[in-house]
Amino acid sequence: MAAVKCSKCGGIIPDGALFCPACGAPVPKAVEQPAPAPVQTAPPQQPTTQSAYAPKKSRTAGAQNLIDSLTSKTVIILGLFIGVLIAWIAKVIGQFLDYGTTELKIMNTINFTLMAGVGLLLLCGGFFNKILNKYVRVGLIVAGALLLAYHL
Repeated sequence: MAAVKCSKCGGIIPDGALFCPACGAPVPKAVEQPAPAPVQTAPPQQPTTQSAYAPKKSRTAGAQNLIDSLTSKTVIILGLFIGVLIAWIAKVIGQFLDYGTTELKIMNTINFTLMAGVGLLLLCGGFFNKILNKYVRVGLIVAGALLLAYHL
Protein backbone atom coordinates (compact mmCIF):
# COMPACT_ATOMS: atom_id res chain seq x y z
CA MET A 1 0.00 0.00 0.00
CA ALA A 2 1.40 3.38 -0.97
CA ALA A 3 1.52 6.43 1.28
CA VAL A 4 -1.55 8.64 0.95
CA LYS A 5 -2.09 12.39 1.25
CA CYS A 6 -4.08 13.87 4.12
CA SER A 7 -7.44 15.19 3.00
CA LYS A 8 -7.16 18.18 5.40
CA CYS A 9 -3.60 19.45 5.09
CA GLY A 10 -2.22 17.55 2.11
CA GLY A 11 0.63 16.07 4.14
CA ILE A 12 1.98 12.63 3.45
CA ILE A 13 0.63 9.94 5.78
CA PRO A 14 2.91 6.92 6.17
CA ASP A 15 1.56 3.40 5.79
CA GLY A 16 -0.14 2.02 8.91
CA ALA A 17 -0.61 5.47 10.54
CA LEU A 18 -3.95 6.16 12.18
CA PHE A 19 -3.52 9.95 12.24
CA CYS A 20 -1.86 12.51 9.97
CA PRO A 21 1.56 13.40 11.46
CA ALA A 22 1.23 17.01 10.23
CA CYS A 23 -2.27 18.00 11.39
CA GLY A 24 -3.45 15.04 13.53
CA ALA A 25 -6.57 14.37 11.45
CA PRO A 26 -7.76 10.80 11.59
CA VAL A 27 -6.86 8.75 8.57
CA PRO A 28 -9.91 7.52 6.68
CA LYS A 29 -10.04 3.79 6.33
CA ALA A 30 -8.52 2.72 3.10
CA VAL A 31 -10.97 1.70 0.49
CA GLU A 32 -10.05 -1.80 -0.33
CA GLN A 33 -10.76 -3.30 -3.65
CA PRO A 34 -13.49 -5.86 -3.21
CA ALA A 35 -12.28 -9.38 -3.67
CA PRO A 36 -13.68 -10.98 -6.75
CA ALA A 37 -16.82 -12.92 -5.98
CA PRO A 38 -16.26 -16.64 -5.95
CA VAL A 39 -17.56 -18.37 -8.98
CA GLN A 40 -20.72 -20.13 -8.01
CA THR A 41 -21.31 -23.44 -9.58
CA ALA A 42 -24.62 -25.14 -9.77
CA PRO A 43 -25.12 -27.87 -7.17
CA PRO A 44 -24.66 -31.30 -8.57
CA GLN A 45 -27.79 -32.70 -10.10
CA GLN A 46 -29.47 -35.39 -8.07
CA PRO A 47 -29.84 -38.58 -10.00
CA THR A 48 -33.37 -39.31 -11.03
CA THR A 49 -33.07 -42.92 -10.01
CA GLN A 50 -32.96 -43.75 -6.35
CA SER A 51 -29.53 -44.48 -4.91
CA ALA A 52 -28.82 -47.86 -3.41
CA TYR A 53 -27.96 -46.10 -0.15
CA ALA A 54 -31.03 -43.87 0.02
CA PRO A 55 -33.94 -45.23 2.05
CA LYS A 56 -36.67 -46.46 -0.19
CA LYS A 57 -40.20 -45.27 0.37
CA SER A 58 -42.40 -48.17 1.19
CA ARG A 59 -46.03 -48.44 0.33
CA THR A 60 -46.82 -49.16 3.95
CA ALA A 61 -45.71 -45.64 4.95
CA GLY A 62 -48.77 -44.19 3.21
CA ALA A 63 -51.05 -46.73 4.83
CA GLN A 64 -49.49 -46.04 8.23
CA ASN A 65 -50.04 -42.30 7.78
CA LEU A 66 -53.69 -42.97 6.92
CA ILE A 67 -54.14 -45.21 9.97
CA ASP A 68 -52.42 -42.63 12.20
CA SER A 69 -54.69 -39.84 10.96
CA LEU A 70 -57.87 -41.95 11.28
CA THR A 71 -57.02 -43.00 14.82
CA SER A 72 -55.82 -39.62 16.05
CA LYS A 73 -57.20 -38.27 19.30
CA THR A 74 -59.21 -35.58 17.52
CA VAL A 75 -60.87 -38.03 15.13
CA ILE A 76 -61.68 -40.42 17.97
CA ILE A 77 -63.27 -37.66 20.07
CA LEU A 78 -65.24 -36.17 17.16
CA GLY A 79 -66.33 -39.60 15.90
CA LEU A 80 -67.43 -40.61 19.37
CA PHE A 81 -69.39 -37.40 19.91
CA ILE A 82 -71.04 -37.24 16.49
CA GLY A 83 -71.75 -40.97 16.26
CA VAL A 84 -73.33 -41.23 19.69
CA LEU A 85 -75.31 -38.02 19.17
CA ILE A 86 -76.83 -39.12 15.86
CA ALA A 87 -77.47 -42.66 17.16
CA TRP A 88 -79.17 -41.23 20.25
CA ILE A 89 -81.33 -38.93 18.08
CA ALA A 90 -82.33 -41.93 15.93
CA LYS A 91 -83.21 -43.91 19.06
CA VAL A 92 -85.31 -41.04 20.47
CA ILE A 93 -87.16 -40.56 17.19
CA GLY A 94 -87.73 -44.32 17.04
CA GLN A 95 -89.54 -44.17 20.39
CA PHE A 96 -92.30 -42.06 18.80
CA LEU A 97 -92.81 -44.27 15.76
CA ASP A 98 -95.29 -47.10 15.50
CA TYR A 99 -93.97 -50.63 15.88
CA GLY A 100 -93.22 -52.40 12.60
CA THR A 101 -93.15 -49.31 10.39
CA THR A 102 -90.45 -48.71 7.82
CA GLU A 103 -89.42 -45.49 9.54
CA LEU A 104 -88.77 -47.35 12.81
CA LYS A 105 -86.65 -49.92 10.96
CA ILE A 106 -84.64 -47.10 9.38
CA MET A 107 -84.08 -45.39 12.74
CA ASN A 108 -83.03 -48.68 14.34
CA THR A 109 -80.65 -49.34 11.45
CA ILE A 110 -79.11 -45.88 11.84
CA ASN A 111 -78.75 -46.42 15.57
CA PHE A 112 -77.18 -49.85 15.12
CA THR A 113 -74.80 -48.74 12.36
CA LEU A 114 -73.55 -45.65 14.15
CA MET A 115 -73.09 -47.31 17.53
CA ALA A 116 -71.25 -50.25 15.93
CA GLY A 117 -69.15 -47.71 14.00
CA VAL A 118 -68.30 -45.83 17.19
CA GLY A 119 -67.34 -49.14 18.83
CA LEU A 120 -65.10 -50.00 15.89
CA LEU A 121 -63.54 -46.52 15.97
CA LEU A 122 -62.77 -46.89 19.68
CA LEU A 123 -61.39 -50.38 19.21
CA CYS A 124 -59.13 -49.35 16.31
CA GLY A 125 -58.06 -46.20 18.15
CA GLY A 126 -57.01 -48.31 21.10
CA PHE A 127 -55.01 -50.71 18.98
CA PHE A 128 -53.37 -48.32 16.51
CA ASN A 129 -52.86 -44.99 18.31
CA LYS A 130 -49.38 -45.30 19.80
CA ILE A 131 -49.34 -41.73 21.15
CA LEU A 132 -52.02 -42.19 23.78
CA ASN A 133 -51.32 -43.39 27.31
CA LYS A 134 -51.47 -47.19 27.59
CA TYR A 135 -54.34 -47.01 30.10
CA VAL A 136 -56.35 -44.78 27.78
CA ARG A 137 -55.71 -47.23 24.96
CA VAL A 138 -56.91 -50.14 27.11
CA GLY A 139 -60.03 -48.13 27.97
CA LEU A 140 -60.69 -47.46 24.29
CA ILE A 141 -60.32 -51.16 23.49
CA VAL A 142 -62.64 -52.23 26.30
CA ALA A 143 -65.27 -49.58 25.47
CA GLY A 144 -65.12 -50.42 21.77
CA ALA A 145 -65.41 -54.15 22.44
CA LEU A 146 -68.41 -53.61 24.74
CA LEU A 147 -70.18 -51.40 22.19
CA LEU A 148 -69.59 -53.91 19.43
CA ALA A 149 -70.66 -56.84 21.59
CA TYR A 150 -73.84 -55.05 22.64
CA HIS A 151 -74.82 -53.98 19.14
CA LEU A 152 -73.79 -57.06 17.21
